[in-house]
Amino acid sequence: AEFDALLLESDPFQEPLYSRHRAWLTETGDTQALAALLLRRAQKQPPAQAAESYLAAAKAFREAGALERALLCEDQAFELAPSSAEAFHVLRARAAGDVRRLAELLSLRAAAVPPEQALPLLRERADNLLKAGEVLLAAQAFDDYLSKAGDDVDALATRAELAAEGGGPGAAQPYDRRLLAAGGDSLPVPVRVRTHLRLGHASLASGAYRDAAESFEAVVALEPEGDRGQEALSLLAEVYGKTGDSKGLYRASLKLARKADAATAEVLYRRAADLFEDPKDSIDALLHLARLRPADASIIDRAVVGLRALRRPADLLAVYEAGAHAAGGSRAAELLLAAADVAASQLDDPQRAEALRERAAEADPANVAALKARVVDLRKRGDQARLLESLERLLPVTEDEDEAALLRLELASLASAAGREPLAREMLEAVVVRGTSGAGYAEALEALEPLLTTDPGRLAEVRLARAQLLSNVERREMLLAASREFEAASRVTDALRAAREAVSIEPDVESLKWVAALHRAAEEPGRAAQALLQAARLAYSAQRPALLLEAADLWEAADEKAEALEVIERVASEAPDTLGPVELAARFQRLGAPARAAEVGFAPALESGDLTGALALAEGAGDAARIREALWALVSKPDADASHVTDLATGLRADGDWDGLLRLAELLTQWDVALATELRGEVLRADGASAGSRLRAMEWLAAVPGFTERLKGLLSGLGGYPEALSEAVLTHIRALPLEERIAALEEAADNWAERRGKLLRERFRLQRDAGLMADAADTLGLLILLETDPKLRASLHVEHGDMLMWAGDKPRALEAFEKALEDAPGTIRALEFLLPIYDETKNHARFVVVAEQLAAILAGPAAMGLWRERLAEAYEALGRLPEAAEQLKLLPETPERLERRARIAEAQGFTGEALQLRERLTEDPAQLEDILRKYLDGQLVVFAVRLAERLFQAGQLSMPAKRLVAERLSPTYEGSALAMHLWPELLRQQPVDADGWTLYAEALEACDDVPMEVARVDGFGAALVSSTASASAATISPVTSPEDFRHMPPPDAVPVTSESMPRLHAALKPTLKELGAEEVRVFLNPAGGVEAYLCSPDELVLGAGALACFGPVELGYLCALALCLGEKGEALSRPGAVEGFDEAAVAAFRAVPTSLAASRVLAHLSPEVRGSDPSKVDVGTVLRTSTAFRAVALAALETV
Repeated sequence: AEFDALLLESDPFQEPLYSRHRAWLTETGDTQALAALLLRRAQKQPPAQAAESYLAAAKAFREAGALERALLCEDQAFELAPSSAEAFHVLRARAAGDVRRLAELLSLRAAAVPPEQALPLLRERADNLLKAGEVLLAAQAFDDYLSKAGDDVDALATRAELAAEGGGPGAAQPYDRRLLAAGGDSLPVPVRVRTHLRLGHASLASGAYRDAAESFEAVVALEPEGDRGQEALSLLAEVYGKTGDSKGLYRASLKLARKADAATAEVLYRRAADLFEDPKDSIDALLHLARLRPADASIIDRAVVGLRALRRPADLLAVYEAGAHAAGGSRAAELLLAAADVAASQLDDPQRAEALRERAAEADPANVAALKARVVDLRKRGDQARLLESLERLLPVTEDEDEAALLRLELASLASAAGREPLAREMLEAVVVRGTSGAGYAEALEALEPLLTTDPGRLAEVRLARAQLLSNVERREMLLAASREFEAASRVTDALRAAREAVSIEPDVESLKWVAALHRAAEEPGRAAQALLQAARLAYSAQRPALLLEAADLWEAADEKAEALEVIERVASEAPDTLGPVELAARFQRLGAPARAAEVGFAPALESGDLTGALALAEGAGDAARIREALWALVSKPDADASHVTDLATGLRADGDWDGLLRLAELLTQWDVALATELRGEVLRADGASAGSRLRAMEWLAAVPGFTERLKGLLSGLGGYPEALSEAVLTHIRALPLEERIAALEEAADNWAERRGKLLRERFRLQRDAGLMADAADTLGLLILLETDPKLRASLHVEHGDMLMWAGDKPRALEAFEKALEDAPGTIRALEFLLPIYDETKNHARFVVVAEQLAAILAGPAAMGLWRERLAEAYEALGRLPEAAEQLKLLPETPERLERRARIAEAQGFTGEALQLRERLTEDPAQLEDILRKYLDGQLVVFAVRLAERLFQAGQLSMPAKRLVAERLSPTYEGSALAMHLWPELLRQQPVDADGWTLYAEALEACDDVPMEVARVDGFGAALVSSTASASAATISPVTSPEDFRHMPPPDAVPVTSESMPRLHAALKPTLKELGAEEVRVFLNPAGGVEAYLCSPDELVLGAGALACFGPVELGYLCALALCLGEKGEALSRPGAVEGFDEAAVAAFRAVPTSLAASRVLAHLSPEVRGSDPSKVDVGTVLRTSTAFRAVALAALETV
């Protein structure tokens, strides 16, 4: 046996050594050695045989009392051959009290056996886990079972329930679908109801409204009266509302309304009725509403439209009657009439129709249709009294005018028969008012005429109207009758109109004389004359002269003299013996025919010595020859009338007969010297008179007082007189006194261009010799105008201006100097005179021109001397700002000049230069800050940086200014360094300034020497505005490991491993390693929120909520925060504040310096929102009150 044992150690498979030695060991009871031999064999056997060997070894170890080694062998046997029934039963017996271990064994066993054997094992595994309350593991087990079992209805139902409990209807949706597909109608009704209801909820949540509708419809069909059916019905209405399925929503609303209370049912019926524009599509809802609200006109009307379209007369009649009963009044009448129409036309029930019409009349006595129906009935019955009454009520409400006219005719006939003539006349008059186009017009006129015997005016109107409807012969007689009736009624105008119309049809002498008589009565003589003239054309020759004379008198009375004259001429030619010559001439004179009157009466008047009468006839005829003849005859008498003299003189003047005017003056000299003198003066002044006549008049007038004034009056036309007359005038002028002579010479020079120079020189000598220097200067000015040499004229202008300056007449002097420059530019004396004048008058434009000319002539710009500042002022006033600035630069600097230069620079748009000048003007911090703001507003960054640094170093920069400077300079390369120094102080005072953090980050980024510091602060601003941007990663440093402690982990925590959650494990493992926590194991709490905490120094629990709202960078900071909190972090799983949270947040930020990620984590872990829905957390709002955020932000500022 010993030798066998030695040999079997090297090769435990040697036969018969193995069999012999095993039998010996069994006999001797050396179970330890037997077990060792079996282990050596198992280590070198195939799995199935090795499993048997391990089991045998385990049995031997058990017999030897080595229980642990026996257990190891049994485990090894099952691991090598899970299909081994013996090994499975052994391990199953050991795992009887450990559900998870048993489930694992069953899973391994099922994987190793054929499918028909595996399915019961998998189902057993799932049932055991479910009974043990291991919901997640049971769900996974059922998934494994169903992946192989196919459509096991019970398993699918159980799995669906588990999914619904854990994740809601959406999670159960695939299992529910499989369950329905597998079980179909064979499933119990409660199961089908629950399944369809869950599917409906899931589809509704995912927006699959069609699927949701199908599921809810199935629930309603399966359980129409139950609570779940009602729930499904409400949800079905919601689904149809969202999908716009009007028909489905309509059906659902009707079903809901049947179970609802009255008020809710009405709302549902109204909603259903409003789903369709066409009432026939919603007729059921409308009928329900009609029963609930019969007084609602809109419901009744829609129901009527729908029922008509559906051809349901019985229901239509019922709706009409219900609406009428509820409405009353006119509405009821309308509905009842419509019902009557339905009863008569569709139901063939005339009696009911008649009853309905009667009810309509009773409901609204003013209803037109009802009244018409009553009138028809009364006509049929021949009840004239009631018919009269009904017509009186129907007439006011009848809108059709023709129909109303016929009703009025009928009413008038009934009224006449009843003895109510006023009413009959009123009705007939109303018909007549509508005119010939209205119905019954002729009948109304004919019926109206017998009623008007006492009213001739209206009778005439009626006859006149009837005449328009008759033929010509009858019409003429009717018109004449109407005219006489009008005249009897004192309506002359209407009588004339009718008479003229009758004459227009067929005139005769009598009718025309009637027309003339009417015109005379109407005080229209002209029209009367026309009528008589027309009658004269139709009359006999013996009657005609009388008619013509009467017509002429009428024309004259109408002030129509031309017409009267024509008639008189006709009388004179056709019947010359009718009027004598005297009367005929008088009529001509009276009718405005003076020429004819003169032809008849002028010669007899002269012959009879009636000179005045002859003159009147000649003047009336406008016969100039006869007038002149009559006037000379009258003037020749010593007692001639002055008016006749005046008229003769006027005529002579008009004809230009100046010799005749002198003849008249000589004639008048005997008894009217004054008038004779005036006439001679007129001849002297007359340009058309001959030179001899004018000289004769002057010789006579020179001896008459007042000749000087007459002489001055001749000066205005001196240049146009004949030379002999002009010389005679000058001779008389030179004889005048000095002052009068000077004035006369001025006027003479103005009016005699050829002799102007000589006359002015003569006048200038007189003024100079008399010492009249101012007047002499004026005359000199006039002589200048005559000078043609420019240089000489310029010299005269300067001299003239100098004289005017001494005389105090600066405006004229200025004009003279300017003219001198025009004639001879560069005249220095003129420029020297002009400069002070323009300075005094503030004429900037001319001052600049003169100053520039003078500077150019003398010695350049330096020649301006004291005028330089005034020149700058002029440039500025003219808008020539560069020249003004240049002049001011040449002057010594003073505050006032600097201010002016700054103002000019601003006007030129040189903002930087202007602000620099103002900066030199002040040391006041407030003013400097204002200048700084303007630098910033003008984007003058370099100047702004220089001034801001100056104020900052002097401690004179206020906080608002610091904020403004930091904000504006942060994005700039030149100002980022200063902004980087300003922002920490500002952000310490206001850590929740989102824009400030963003601009601080820009400033850091703009600085070349601190690019890595941007990540520490760039996310604070984004977090404060709740940005959804991704957080940037940062360099992670290790944290201090916490001391030993222990908390109970969550009961359903799941380890995060590379097998169970590879992506999460891959994301967290490097982060934990960089944090110095490589050995820390991570567990996921499915029921947890966004928190993470340590259960022990090497176990970290991560809430499932964190995975929903945090990215990798946020998870890194969350892990660092959990490590820094240590034992205290477990409080994050409960509401309320956490001790040491702010300090831990700072420590975590130093390890993971990513500002955006840290801010988001701190916001979600804030006590105010922790435990609530993470998706609804407003990060910016929470951070503004977070002490942890403030601590982290201040710490970030310290580390930058």
